[in-house]
Amino acid sequence: GRTIRKAISSVVTIFRSNGRHSPFHEESNANKLAPHIHKLIQAYDNQDPSQDREEAITPHHLRKIKQHIRELKHHTKLYHKHIPELLIGAFFFAMRSCEYSTVDTQGRTKRLTIGDICFLDRKHKIIHQSDSKLIRKASYVTITFQNQKNGNKNTKRTHGKTDDKILCPVRAWAIIIQRIREKRTNSSTPVNFVWDEVKDEATYFKQQDIIQILRYSAKIWEKKLPYTHDCIGSHSLRSGAAMALFLANADTLDIVILGRWSSDAFLLYIRPYIQETTAELGKRMIINESYHNTKNSTQRNKTYTSNRHKRDAARNSDPRKATSTSRKKKEIINGNNNRNVNFSKLNIIKHTAWENIKILI
Repeated sequence: GRTIRKAISSVVTIFRSNGRHSPFHEESNANKLAPHIHKLIQAYDNQDPSQDREEAITPHHLRKIKQHIRELKHHTKLYHKHIPELLIGAFFFAMRSCEYSTVDTQGRTKRLTIGDICFLDRKHKIIHQSDSKLIRKASYVTITFQNQKNGNKNTKRTHGKTDDKILCPVRAWAIIIQRIREKRTNSSTPVNFVWDEVKDEATYFKQQDIIQILRYSAKIWEKKLPYTHDCIGSHSLRSGAAMALFLANADTLDIVILGRWSSDAFLLYIRPYIQETTAELGKRMIINESYHNTKNSTQRNKTYTSNRHKRDAARNSDPRKATSTSRKKKEIINGNNNRNVNFSKLNIIKHTAWENIKILI
């Protein structure tokens, strides 16, 4: 099923790049697969074995990459020293790998450019990217996602500055922009642009560069991380963002909004077997030791009501003689202290002043 999806995606990309309609989608809705194609893919999915998803990266891992990037350069390329900020920036916005790096097959999702990044100060005024004090002045960063996998266009997401000097989305993106702007680039330059100092030419961070840094660093600090190096990849940043929000008790809607999910697909990134996700569930499960059975209570109410009607019918009592609790309360609230109240008749107490007439019901 996954192989079929990739093949269809490649064919669709070729058709659309040539201005033609996709043969796999409905004519009235370009984002919806034709019914027979959908059923075919679903049948293949049912035959596929379970998929091993990449583990969620931890903020601790990203911090160590930033702090010890010099230790990684012996087995990586020289320009990889600029990659920590890109990883941190992508993590906070739960980005897909194709949004911040060059992938083999670029689908509908567009790679971000520096023109899609906007900085604001404390008063929410725009700061130009060429400002030399951008890192110090910026308090907010807003990213516009021009096109996404789910078809949503021009989607904006904003993050504020954190108190952490390393794990801060505003600081990370400000460093990236300043580095790229030094090479006389323009607003259409991709965010994964980097200058290769060895070859003295422009290049771009690829998906393989991201995977190399993540896995090599995880192999070095494997004893200090909750996963092995072969269990993570470029998609671990998006998975890690969902997990970080979940462990922070973020609202489900906040997770969906930040990650730009159009459904409950983000649940695939939540690892329920991680200790922190279920550690407190036992205490919460015994807060209510009993519960009320709605079905049984409804049956009891029906029986009680029917029996009550039978008793009332046997008494043949006049309903007007019944003094309800609510009526008694009204008498007390209205300050009526007349105890000789007869509800079967209408008593009018006559007074000399017309405005003091009281009607007792």
